[in-house]
Amino acid sequence: MKKNTGEASTLSRQGKGLRKSVARDAILDTFMNAGKPLSVPGIITSLSAKGTSVNKTTVYREIETLKKIGRVREVFFRNDTALYEFAGDHHHHLVCVSCGDVREVRLNESLEQEENRLARRERFTILDHSLEFFGMCERCR
Repeated sequence: MKKNTGEASTLSRQGKGLRKSVARDAILDTFMNAGKPLSVPGIITSLSAKGTSVNKTTVYREIETLKKIGRVREVFFRNDTALYEFAGDHHHHLVCVSCGDVREVRLNESLEQEENRLARRERFTILDHSLEFFGMCERCR
């Protein structure tokens, strides 16, 4: 679902006492409309395509702010390259090991029961989880 920049502005500051930042709002809007995790170069390219010029240092700084306030999360797929995505709704990923395509997927079955069972059994407080399915997309098979 696409959201407008006005919503991005509200989400980037909501309940956190942050001053308005044009760069932060543009970056959050990019995440909200991307439909897949993005790297910092991907974010810069996307912003540039929309006519917004933001340097790499600013992007990293704003991503850190958005991570701290829970609007963006960091994900890794079988390598050390950090990707970032909007932390709106809980979902998982299909990752093509051939072309690198990433698709968001939602599971019909909740993992909440399994998560609760593991937490009790292992005496472990689970804060979050990440689930990725690795394979080959239809184009690469």
